[in-house]
Amino acid sequence: MLDLQKEIDEPGYSTIGRMTFDHAVVKQRHSYCSELQRVLDELKLTAQLLNEVNEQKQTKDKVHEPEEIINYYSGVFFDQVHQIKDKLLRLVDYICADGHLVKPYDEPKEVKVSKLLTKHGAVIDKVGIRGLLEAWQQGDNTFGIILRKRTEHHHRVSRLHLDSDFQRIRMSKIALSPNSQATLNEYGKKRMTELGIQSYEKLKSETVAKQQKSIDEIVNNLNSIAEKLIDYYKIPTKPKEIAKITVDYIKHLSSHDIKNETSLDKIPPEVKKMTDSLLKMIEKLGNQSVSVYLVGSCGRGEFIPGVSDINIYVITKSYSQSFDTELPITLSVLSEKDFLSDKHKKDRFICWSDGVLLAGKQFEFSSKDFPKPGTLLSLLLNRDIFEKLQELKEEITALKSPSNLQLRLYGIKIARMMMDFGFGVAIANKPYYTASREKKIAYTKEVFPNETRTVILEQIYKTGIVSQDDFSVLIDVFSASARKTYDKLIEIEKELI
Repeated sequence: MLDLQKEIDEPGYSTIGRMTFDHAVVKQRHSYCSELQRVLDELKLTAQLLNEVNEQKQTKDKVHEPEEIINYYSGVFFDQVHQIKDKLLRLVDYICADGHLVKPYDEPKEVKVSKLLTKHGAVIDKVGIRGLLEAWQQGDNTFGIILRKRTEHHHRVSRLHLDSDFQRIRMSKIALSPNSQATLNEYGKKRMTELGIQSYEKLKSETVAKQQKSIDEIVNNLNSIAEKLIDYYKIPTKPKEIAKITVDYIKHLSSHDIKNETSLDKIPPEVKKMTDSLLKMIEKLGNQSVSVYLVGSCGRGEFIPGVSDINIYVITKSYSQSFDTELPITLSVLSEKDFLSDKHKKDRFICWSDGVLLAGKQFEFSSKDFPKPGTLLSLLLNRDIFEKLQELKEEITALKSPSNLQLRLYGIKIARMMMDFGFGVAIANKPYYTASREKKIAYTKEVFPNETRTVILEQIYKTGIVSQDDFSVLIDVFSASARKTYDKLIEIEKELI
């Protein structure tokens, strides 16, 4: 749950496949929790398999007697207890790690109780788990004995075969072998058989009992540590807390969805008359015309006369060119080859996410063809903003006694570009996408509540007129500030590529 919560808290990173150093620590904690549960389950399974041993097993070149199989499972059990210790100490090390990291967390190559207590002693004492961790040191307690036996079994001389019951079983089988039993009378044979059976039952029952006792103590130890860590770090475990994180995470994932909200039914009558006239003109292209898309506010039902543009993409079979009309419409004419090129990926995204097909072929694109909402999508939509602003600045400066209408139209265009950039920065921090102008403005304000620039640009966009001289100042001030943010987005893109 904490891993999901971290992804929710740092949404700008997850959409580009990155995570902060702090999130990496949380993820590693989650991994060690899962590992602890896995090994504990395997420990219980090993004990159960040992309990069910009753007959010999044959491998390719040897027959393994039941007592040997018991020793095999005992060795596995020792190793699993050691795994639990190792993973527990690493989990505690990660939980006690500083939560404000500026570089990757340095996980120790080797973990020991003594080193852990030295490294995180103050926090461990506050949590109240020092004694519970000290139980995992080699000593005369249950864990200490198992860990010592594990060391002997795997690194030195195993003592499992020296067990007295194991030795009696082996002696019984040797005495009852074809080569030896001829020397025994009936009583001797009977006694050796009984000895073997009794010793096996004792070996098995005592081993099962010891393992179960060990499992119970391990579970109690882990549960006690977990309860204290949960209480100290306020880790969400209650159903309501988990449910809230789950709901928030689903909402977080849904923020990555991009929904085209345009339709033919939403096009205003006055716009439809113009687009119908345009389509008649495009018909003169004959079979050169491939597709005609209306994009933007007109298709979303958000058209505002005098403010909103009427934007049309005309896709042709073989050419891209300027297309002049007497209608107040902005045309982008692209050949199909150009439209499908890397250079025009932004145009494809606009047609897919915010376009309604007026005529011709519907191009089949999907979310997999474009970046998710976030840094990369922000760059896709704003990569040429400074060049375009500079071009507009030169155009406005060159105007001779511009009318208020001219200045108003330039103000709308520039304010819209700047607000789109602000929205791009917002979605880079907290991924989400909408083509709606009102929703873009509202979201930018939500992400940056103390930022006044959006409010000023919104006023210019809706009702304001900027003087000819003030345009240069507006563009220069914006460009100087926005360039720093843009460069940071470029750095992230370079790292990802």
